[in-house]
Amino acid sequence: MEELDLKNLKLWISLLTPEKLEYCIEGDILPIFTTRTLLNTPYVANWHETSVHFPEIAPSGILQKLWKYEGTIGEEEFKTKYILELNKINFRRFLRKIDLMRTVCSAESVVLLGHPDDRLDIVADYINSMHILEDEITEL
Repeated sequence: MEELDLKNLKLWISLLTPEKLEYCIEGDILPIFTTRTLLNTPYVANWHETSVHFPEIAPSGILQKLWKYEGTIGEEEFKTKYILELNKINFRRFLRKIDLMRTVCSAESVVLLGHPDDRLDIVADYINSMHILEDEITEL
């Protein structure tokens, strides 16, 4: 199979809300869900564990617990540990996969949707630092 040119992939990040999801669907933007579980969010629960659900992008449950719920680590330590988790993901493969899905769906672009604790700003900075997309990932 021919390698996809990821320079043409336009990728956004955004908070997951019913309004943002509707905006994406109406605007030919393929939604990709990055939250660990979608089962607690009724308007997207049907997409839990489907091809548009990538929970591995979100911080691990343990890391979120230490940072958000127990407060035993601060913002900087959380960010450092989360980047270590992101290092384990093959982002070239992930981006090729979502670009192929975008092409099949005839979508103009793709948005990573998550809850505030998913810290998609860190994911965007991480992918942007790879310099494999033509345009930087920004907030939708």
